[in-house]
Amino acid sequence: MNDQQEMAVLLLDALGKAVERINQKEESLGIDLITDEELQKRLQVSRTTLYNWRKAGIIPYRRIGNKLRYSWKAVIDVFG
Repeated sequence: MNDQQEMAVLLLDALGKAVERINQKEESLGIDLITDEELQKRLQVSRTTLYNWRKAGIIPYRRIGNKLRYSWKAVIDVFG
């Protein structure tokens, strides 16, 4: 294995550990991230409605990679 390959392996290992720590922190804080599809089911609304709410800034969301995630607690706080 050359130096660049070793560096890449170390970097991937460090990134994996960082993602794991983030996931653990979210779990310990009680952050319940759900998918777009799950939120549609829970609120009984269409995908278009969720899009419009996101666009208007009504519901908070996170983009993780190319996926949308919602904190169920934050959504409840909006409509609660």
